[in-house]
Amino acid sequence: KNSLDAATFSTVLKMVQDRFQCLGITCSMVGRSLGQDSSWPECVDNAPSNRLELAGYTPATDESLSWSKIDLDISTILSLIVMEATPLAADIYNNGRNVDDANGKYISINGIRTPSTADVQDLWSSYLAEGNGYNPTSIAQHAIEGTAEFASASPLKNSAAASLALATIDMHIATLDSMYQAKTACTAKDQQQASSYWDRAVAITIGWAEGESEGGSDTDGHLIFQIAQELCQHFDSCDDFGRSKINNLVVEAFRNGLEYARTFQCDRLQSSIDTIATLLQAILVDSLAFHTQFATANDDTHCLLAYVSANAIVPFLLAVDPQLANGVEAKIRVASIASTCVVEDTDAIYSSLKTFVTSSSIDCNLLSSQVCGLDAGQSPIDVNEGTVYTSNNSGNTVFNGEYVPDVDVAVPSDLKRVIQGICNAADAESARNFYEADDIGMSVES
Repeated sequence: KNSLDAATFSTVLKMVQDRFQCLGITCSMVGRSLGQDSSWPECVDNAPSNRLELAGYTPATDESLSWSKIDLDISTILSLIVMEATPLAADIYNNGRNVDDANGKYISINGIRTPSTADVQDLWSSYLAEGNGYNPTSIAQHAIEGTAEFASASPLKNSAAASLALATIDMHIATLDSMYQAKTACTAKDQQQASSYWDRAVAITIGWAEGESEGGSDTDGHLIFQIAQELCQHFDSCDDFGRSKINNLVVEAFRNGLEYARTFQCDRLQSSIDTIATLLQAILVDSLAFHTQFATANDDTHCLLAYVSANAIVPFLLAVDPQLANGVEAKIRVASIASTCVVEDTDAIYSSLKTFVTSSSIDCNLLSSQVCGLDAGQSPIDVNEGTVYTSNNSGNTVFNGEYVPDVDVAVPSDLKRVIQGICNAADAESARNFYEADDIGMSVES
């Protein structure tokens, strides 16, 4: 605010120009100003400075510019589900909206979730082969359309289920596939392709909404990176800077992998792939443990999310021991009527996760849920000791009482009056006063 002057103009304009591609526009679309002189920065499409960092990761190619916007597809899908515009949500899922290829053709989530590499195709076969009422490959689509096991759930609950499924199943598979495509290109000594596929993997793991800063955003993402951040907040297990410890390691492994891809150290690149894959599985463990605990209090939202989390992890459990997968599937069930969602015998679920973690060489200390150390009858979060995950006691709700926020919504709801004041202001000064005023305990500016 009030920081634009002659000294900063060039810097600010360059920053805006560097974001043209992210907005889907080019320098020629904007054109040149009649008042432009030599002090104005040159506008260059696809300039290296356009490659915005992703939560502290610096891309080597332009691949991330478009692919990182896949989370905007997810954001749009979730909004349309809540609006009960499911055909439009399904259209974006099937045909894409914000990501395009070199020929300008839209790339869709449904199109990239089917892997092309042999290593990930084996995993995908496990997803396709699931039984006992589980069908991981259809979870996201069913939640988006409000069909099958989500037919009787509300739009808000279906949106939450779709969000978790898209991040932990569809985009998770796409991330693994992109990493293995990078490995294939590395073996073929194609540096550009190896770097591009690797940058793509990063982009669809982190996403554009996380921003450039180290560690990303606390709230703004829609991919598995954001889920790890939210889980560390729920479990009160973030690092000293409030960041997910798992995400810190994910970004570090991505940085190392890029160097290995660029220098054809393909064996070491495989090691980075293995590290990232294991870290993503750790996120799945924490997700299932969290939603399992809170589904036990007749919470059908967490029950549905536990069901989604189980669908995301059972193929990995199956690879370790089919009995682990069968055990989780037997304990977390949902029929076509949402009210029949059941999570039972949480000790057995936590025990299955513990066995999986130790068998998969996942470092127990990485897990926010600490399932490795749970005794019978214990839960990942001790609700008696207090937790980040608490409902507000203000009595205020949204969606006609369906959703109870974690914070007091009484003051934020008053912002509607402030926004109306801004829109109806007689002049700019009056609008600014509404923007800066904190007479309701907070301001729009804050």
